[in-house]
Amino acid sequence: MTKVAVVGTDLAPLHAAAGALERLAIGWAEGARHLDPELEVLLVNGRSGPGAVAEAVLAGGAALAVVNNRPLWAEALDVPVLHVLHNYPDAWGADRAGPERLRAALGRGLVSAVSPALATHVEAAFGLEAPARVVTAGVEELFFAERWRGEGGAVLFPNRLLEKKGVRLFLEIARRLAPAGRRCVMFRHLAPFEEPSAEQQELLSLVACAPSVELVEPAVTRAAMARRYAEAAVVLCPSIRPEGLGMVALEAQAVGAPVVTSGLGGLADATFAPNETVGVGDPDAWCEAVERALARPPSVLPAVGVRRAHGEEVGALSFLALVREAAGRGYSPHEHGVYSGP
Repeated sequence: MTKVAVVGTDLAPLHAAAGALERLAIGWAEGARHLDPELEVLLVNGRSGPGAVAEAVLAGGAALAVVNNRPLWAEALDVPVLHVLHNYPDAWGADRAGPERLRAALGRGLVSAVSPALATHVEAAFGLEAPARVVTAGVEELFFAERWRGEGGAVLFPNRLLEKKGVRLFLEIARRLAPAGRRCVMFRHLAPFEEPSAEQQELLSLVACAPSVELVEPAVTRAAMARRYAEAAVVLCPSIRPEGLGMVALEAQAVGAPVVTSGLGGLADATFAPNETVGVGDPDAWCEAVERALARPPSVLPAVGVRRAHGEEVGALSFLALVREAAGRGYSPHEHGVYSGP
């Protein structure tokens, strides 16, 4: 029996109702445990920081710690580490750390990232001695079970209300689409915060002054989120900074909804043809891409691509392979046919 501690971050509890990072970590843990009965998984919340995490890992008797998005936390751990990076370095909670300290922390374990784009960036930015692996994000089966029926629906922005997600760009796109009668909707999605941050307060004020955008409450359940994608005419992901991957894009395509993304970072890996990527600097180009998406006949190709590259079992196999490699069990992802990216 091998015991593995899967560690969350300080921003949200490690439960399925939290954000994408937390859901992925739980999904990987459950999937790997199902595939390998000899694997015991301990979920460790990170709300109290690295010291408390190290104590919990020690008390739990874990032989390996899977550290999500907090590479500096490896400094406090005395067991082998599997780093799982979900975002670019500005979201690692390491603002005051220099590149040498981060490189040393990453060097304390096996490094993986949720997209080829992010893995390549981390390798180059920190000069890693060993290649960064790609750990496959699995899309929940309930999204594939839903069917797109969004003809005549809204142009949907389902991301969190953050500057980096392209809120201002979406507001401008919506303003330009309004004369054509296009309805545009965005969620009041504040996670991981219960109350709006200062940044979100400013963005909410801008949305309140945008008559071309309807602000609605986010879906409460994952099934409800799948229905929102299914009822959208087009789903937009206009992030203005590189995304680690882009779970919104993957989930929407699993449902079959037309998608347009900025293609920054992992969003390029997460966008499947005939869906398009568009640069962030030209709102008119976005409007043209929206109109092309509306005019295209429905296609099953993106959903097929997402299932092949990001099905739940594909994600669990990928994670299990890395856990075994990091724990020194000599397990190679390639020997087991694990597909690590689109």
